[in-house]
Amino acid sequence: MRRVLLASAVIAGLSLSGSVTLAADERESFEVAHGNSPRIGADANGHIHVVYQAELKDSDIEHVFYRRSDDHGKTWTEPKDISQIKDGAASHARIAIEKDGAVDVVWLDTIPGEKENDVFFVRSADGGKTWGTPIDVSCTPGASSEPCIAVGPDGNVHVAWVDGPAKSAEIFYAVSDDHGSSWSKGYDVSHTPGTSSSPAIAVSGEGTVHVSWVDTTSGVKHPDIFYARKPAKGDWTKSINVSNSAHVSAQPAIAAVKGDKAYLVWSDNSAKENASDIWCAVGKDGKFESPLNLSNSSGISSEPTIFTDGERVAVAWTDTSTKKPDIMGRVGSNGKFSNVLNFTNTPDVSNSPHVTIGGDRMYLVWEEIGKSKDALRLTSNSLDVPAGQVFAVEQNTEANAQ
Repeated sequence: MRRVLLASAVIAGLSLSGSVTLAADERESFEVAHGNSPRIGADANGHIHVVYQAELKDSDIEHVFYRRSDDHGKTWTEPKDISQIKDGAASHARIAIEKDGAVDVVWLDTIPGEKENDVFFVRSADGGKTWGTPIDVSCTPGASSEPCIAVGPDGNVHVAWVDGPAKSAEIFYAVSDDHGSSWSKGYDVSHTPGTSSSPAIAVSGEGTVHVSWVDTTSGVKHPDIFYARKPAKGDWTKSINVSNSAHVSAQPAIAAVKGDKAYLVWSDNSAKENASDIWCAVGKDGKFESPLNLSNSSGISSEPTIFTDGERVAVAWTDTSTKKPDIMGRVGSNGKFSNVLNFTNTPDVSNSPHVTIGGDRMYLVWEEIGKSKDALRLTSNSLDVPAGQVFAVEQNTEANAQ
């Protein structure tokens, strides 16, 4: 049986504070585009890169589009169709930014004449100005889905995705050491008796690859968050159960820093039977501390996203504790997180958040669903947020510390 207790100060390497609504001038947002499922990246020079799905003109087929901003989101380049596959239906676009500003994107697409989806990759070597030809990464006879991407410190590009029959799907992984021109054969990372889905990937400063996913090995009615890692000079570890919950764990997101340390977040309804919270576990060398409830709100918290630049960490999620769902989150550094911040606080429905860090700013992109029109919006916030007083938070004391 799970026990939940109240704890304060530092737990699992994290220190948490109370909740606060940002001042109006800290919530200024800008329209990015019209579409869905936005993802964002930022480079060291302050350029912001966004990919999203949108319908082609006079068609209900969606492609992956790209836009860039050089002034913190105030103005944007013209939308660029980067999926390019004629008559292909694109979805699930994900983005990663290389050290030199090159932009890497993966997505799911269909090839005319083929029945199953594959994972495709495209790269812009000049920061989004021009794009190469899409390359098939998964290239399997089965159905590929849910790709994710990360770039290592050496420039290697790492991709994970779901592949195989629906009831026995596994998490596969491939790497490219030539900027995406060629790829290794897909490797089965999960290799569990359950169904694996919803992968997330990150690479640490030492080049360790961290992958997490949802897995039903513990039971179809209470899936858990599983994890495996691959050191830069080593093989994949055996998968472990991080959430180890008697309830429903879902929607993992992961970030990694030097020292083989990983921040793993996910949604889980352990604290409230009918509403999920966002939980976070910190792992080092593949061993995770007990997870901590980051959202701890009265509503439903879901769709977590996390990013770290090695020093600062930003976490955001969709939360229904307000009149209309808003995007809430925390920012922090040195193991300390800010108050819970309401990043959107609009009269419309906000969802599908994605967060990144560039320079001294946190950038957040999301879907804004209103009465008049729907739009993708972006806001940026200072990472210098007062921590306030540490308050009592819920910790799952019987989580599996592997």
